[in-house]
Amino acid sequence: MSLRRALMHLYDPSELRHSPLLKWLGIENSSDRVGTLRRIIHLAIQQMNPQQRLQGGSTPRQMVDILTYRFIEQLSQKEVASDFAISLRQVQRLEAKALRSMAEMLATQHNLELDWSGESEIEKKPAQAEDTLAEEKQPSSSSTENNQVLQELDWLKQTYQVERINLALLLQSVIEKAQPVLEQQSIHLCIDPIDPDIVISGQSTILCQALLSIMSRFALTLPGGVLHITVQNHQNQVVLYIRTADCIEGIQKDEVEFDIARKLLNLCGGGLEWQETSNQAICGISVVLMSAQPSLVLVIDDNQDTLLLLERYLTDSHYQFMATRQPEHAFTLIQKVQPKVIVLDVMLPGIDGWEFLSRIKRNPEIRHIPVVVSTILPQQRLAMMLGAEAFLQKPFTREKFLLTLDDLLAGSGRESSGELR
Repeated sequence: MSLRRALMHLYDPSELRHSPLLKWLGIENSSDRVGTLRRIIHLAIQQMNPQQRLQGGSTPRQMVDILTYRFIEQLSQKEVASDFAISLRQVQRLEAKALRSMAEMLATQHNLELDWSGESEIEKKPAQAEDTLAEEKQPSSSSTENNQVLQELDWLKQTYQVERINLALLLQSVIEKAQPVLEQQSIHLCIDPIDPDIVISGQSTILCQALLSIMSRFALTLPGGVLHITVQNHQNQVVLYIRTADCIEGIQKDEVEFDIARKLLNLCGGGLEWQETSNQAICGISVVLMSAQPSLVLVIDDNQDTLLLLERYLTDSHYQFMATRQPEHAFTLIQKVQPKVIVLDVMLPGIDGWEFLSRIKRNPEIRHIPVVVSTILPQQRLAMMLGAEAFLQKPFTREKFLLTLDDLLAGSGRESSGELR
């Protein structure tokens, strides 16, 4: 059935562009035929006749729920069976009936005739037919989903902007969004008091989605359970612990929700770590977040006007300004204060700035610190070849300066976690 295939690939534009439903519904010439088809499908699910009852006593509420969870939320039949507390075979039968009812409703609305050829075996053996369809779908669906995830992550990476985020308010927002799932699964939350002054860095929407994915997945696997949430504030990191009273059975580290959450956290310079018992049973998860303590930026430049300008650029930002006009003392200063970023002018009195850059990158104690070469010379290629992580040709704007620093610190966090680099 074309409807079944369109539902299975509801978020795959390349598949929907060639769906026979476009012609069947008279929208093949629409300027946004994929979006129009999606809207028709969404509306059709919502409009399932509330007075209608399916053969065998199935209610219209069950039809709407089955179609919503399976195709709008993209849950597997096994996940729906678990959520509904019914057998997999029953889910398969209900899904087949709901699809047929939906097709009949669409045909009525659009004055069309249905062709049920080839559907008799599905009606006779829904479990077998649905299993076969699931097997056929899996490679394409998995590949499409992976591509969509990678595209979305790449877009987030390009548009990423560092924010200062109050952790208590962020967690409150996450819990409010997760409340329907928590209530449905009868989950009890035990949250230790969180210091209202803890501020983390990242992007609020990204971190919110990562935490929401983790909590929702735990809730679905732990009906009637208890989740303990605690926070530890370290010098450069804040760790959010989500624990259970007992080990979590039926949960895997490589599940898609956790994989996506890990990538989102990596994007913000954080990470995800599993908590396990001595026999490697999972009992919780540690979410590593970046503290938003001001990041120290050391500027090495002999021009006082430039130093005043850059200090003004960093005012009211999440960066702390430090400067020196004496390059002969700069190397010792770098080792002592360990800045997050070094901004280096290569036209320095009494010293070769390029040699100074090379010296930084040869020293194992400080070579991890990203260096921004800032000069009037058009020497970006040379700067990058000698180890600089970024290049700014003077003069440059405050916006460009802050974006460069943001990109360097976000990139440094992703590199240390081994993700999205």
